[in-house]
Amino acid sequence: MKHKRVWWLFVLLLLLMNIASWQRPRIATWLAKIAVQKAGADGLAAQRYIKLASLVWRQTPEVALAKARIARRANNGFDFSREMQRAKFLGLDSEILEREQLLSLAQSGKMSVAGEKLAELVQAPGGDEAQICEAYAIGYARLREFAKSLNLLEAWSKDHPQDARPLAWMGKIHAELQAVEPAEKAFSRSLTLDSKNAIAAQGLGSLLADLKRPQEAIAYFPAAVEDPQVGPDAIVGLATSLRVLSRLDESSQVLEKGLKRFPDDYRVLRALSDVFVEQGDYQKAVDLLSPMVQAGTTRREIRYSYATALRGIGKTEEASEHFEYALESAKRSNEANLLIPDAVEDKSNFELRYRIGEANLRWGNIEDGQLWLQSALEINPQHGATHFALAQFYRQQSKFDPRLILQAQRHAALARAAGINSTNQ
Repeated sequence: MKHKRVWWLFVLLLLLMNIASWQRPRIATWLAKIAVQKAGADGLAAQRYIKLASLVWRQTPEVALAKARIARRANNGFDFSREMQRAKFLGLDSEILEREQLLSLAQSGKMSVAGEKLAELVQAPGGDEAQICEAYAIGYARLREFAKSLNLLEAWSKDHPQDARPLAWMGKIHAELQAVEPAEKAFSRSLTLDSKNAIAAQGLGSLLADLKRPQEAIAYFPAAVEDPQVGPDAIVGLATSLRVLSRLDESSQVLEKGLKRFPDDYRVLRALSDVFVEQGDYQKAVDLLSPMVQAGTTRREIRYSYATALRGIGKTEEASEHFEYALESAKRSNEANLLIPDAVEDKSNFELRYRIGEANLRWGNIEDGQLWLQSALEINPQHGATHFALAQFYRQQSKFDPRLILQAQRHAALARAAGINSTNQ
């Protein structure tokens, strides 16, 4: 009788294992759909669900969608494209893919296509209301159309009063506009709803640091240092606040740990170099920044910090070259940025946007330069000078990321089609 009971338990175990095996794709899909939802608000939580879903079943299209969404929100175009292609290959619904692609265009500020689709998306959101509002709000803010961005965020917040995200983005925009009081209020309200909101935590920490309140600022940064979107800024903000409070050892520990997570981020590298300089370890600072400088970086922050470190080890002549570049870069960028009010007022003037973008790209304000050049192409997609500037930029940046050579080739071809090449520019 005992042996018979063991036999039936064994059979039951085999049956349960078979049922579990049959249900693996369904279980993985359920976990992956949670990951997709989380990816719109909490990338770290989403990654945990992605790992679980992948352990259960590797060929789940929603896993690829969740990864694509995380990449999109972190402005990682290469990973976004790769995961979107994978999701398509695995059979994800084409309507979902098209919507996510549209959100990517909107978030990048490419409103010539995405802007026309906003009303349609809002009317049939498919459960992605927050994603739609966020992507379009970011896109409009990048184009410096802050009124449109704030209108979207206020509508989002009104419809979802318990959601911390629209308030966090409202705080970012107010901070960009140097409206301190509304920025601090928006960030604080966001953190009241969600104390772990990384955007609000980083934003409020940076605001307090700028207001010379470092002791208060350091309380907020830790909630954001692991976030793929704002992590580098939070790490630097925390380290800088600690430096101001003369807590140099803690500052360097924060940066060294941050560098392991974001090994190529110029902000973290520069901040750690400045700590080494303040500690008198100039050679260590030189060694840290040399790879970026030797690769030809145009970022004036790196070149200035490198010059300071070189001067510290007695290489004054070499340092002067980098100091001069940093000063010239600041001058040229500031001159270009004086044109911004005119460009914002005259939304059809692509030449003005090109001038702002080209100057910023050439002199190290890379992100600003890309945005302004992209906005010029939004108005005139065949503008050869803009394509030429982007081709040169991506060719230079391919030293840091070889994948960018494809972007360089694409823009070079478009510049040639417009009659511009390296011999006549």
